[in-house]
Amino acid sequence: MKNEKLRRAIGGIDADLIEAADQNNSRTGKAFVHRRIPRAALIAALLAAVLSLSVMAYEIVHANVVRLMEAGAMTNGRVPVTIDETGRQIIDSSAIGLNLSQTSNDTTVTIDSAMGFRDLSSSMLYLTLRITPPEGYAFPEDMKDWCFETARIAAVPDDIQMGRVESTIKNPDGSASMLMLFLPNGDLENHSLHMDLEGFGMASKETYHEIFEGARTIELPGNWTFDFTVPTLPETQEIPFDAASVKEAGLPMTALRLNSFGGVAVLEKQELSRLRAFRETYGAQLKADFPTVDFDRMDDAEFTAICAGGDLDGFLTEAEFTHLQSLLAAMPRLDSTLAYPKDLTLEYPDGSKYTVSFGENGDNLWINWDDDRTPYCQIVFTNPQLISNANAVVINGIRIPLK
Repeated sequence: MKNEKLRRAIGGIDADLIEAADQNNSRTGKAFVHRRIPRAALIAALLAAVLSLSVMAYEIVHANVVRLMEAGAMTNGRVPVTIDETGRQIIDSSAIGLNLSQTSNDTTVTIDSAMGFRDLSSSMLYLTLRITPPEGYAFPEDMKDWCFETARIAAVPDDIQMGRVESTIKNPDGSASMLMLFLPNGDLENHSLHMDLEGFGMASKETYHEIFEGARTIELPGNWTFDFTVPTLPETQEIPFDAASVKEAGLPMTALRLNSFGGVAVLEKQELSRLRAFRETYGAQLKADFPTVDFDRMDDAEFTAICAGGDLDGFLTEAEFTHLQSLLAAMPRLDSTLAYPKDLTLEYPDGSKYTVSFGENGDNLWINWDDDRTPYCQIVFTNPQLISNANAVVINGIRIPLK
């Protein structure tokens, strides 16, 4: 440690005071007396300084995660998130300090911490970022719509299934903190993560879907690039259950794996065809609306081609193509035809419960597909849970006792 940093660390002596003292002693003819600091006192001072710095890092890396998760402004969650004491303890023991910094145009972006879980189907990664603006620049108190203009994220060798900003807040020291959620494909252990961030500012739109598509007011231009190895995250735990009885109850789930931050419910492979859903939705109406097209004899590839408008000759007129698009837009989401977990509740011996459910904005359950098109449900607990203490999991009304 350099002398200047050492003085700051132990609350040392200002250089101007030292110089003034030297000049005063030379004028008076007295020698400057260097007082020996007792070794115990010096060690105590150094320990106090280190502990002070550790407390600052602790507040940024750990306690700030709680504030960010409870803010949740970007996702427009319908139910406010509250982190209970158990959740705080889980975060406290799970957050891995990274402290990776890069400065561009006098703005420093630091990746403070990472936490989450890893799973063969899909992992979950939270990253907390800190943005320190140039000297003299002040962030507003309300930063709910602040984010980067572009954020390109890739995991090597796998990729990111989904990523989003959860929340942005202003810190007491004038910096800002951001919580980002990523759902990477497969196990991320020892994989490289590449992040390319540009321009930090406020989005002009406030709704969840538009906030990432609307224009931004870029307050702090810059480009910040990070390449690092993802730290080892805890694995999900297999939850045993009778798959046959669960399937008989209407949920074709083959595996359930959970962690304090969420998990994965693997489902049986189900037929998922946009053409089939189209035929089942409109039935006999198709013969009247499209007299020249036999949708019953068409395959998925042909249907995809005409839906894209790339092969109209011999199939559809321009008017029929426009009508087809309007019918498709009115159809339910394709994944809604699947049987999947629509809600999940953890039950505890003291009678308390914790529930997550499927929704459009700020949802906690997503449907994804692996490489062979087997569907699975990604589960996220916004308030981290102590799975080992739960005595049952209830999915779509099906109760699975836990040992």
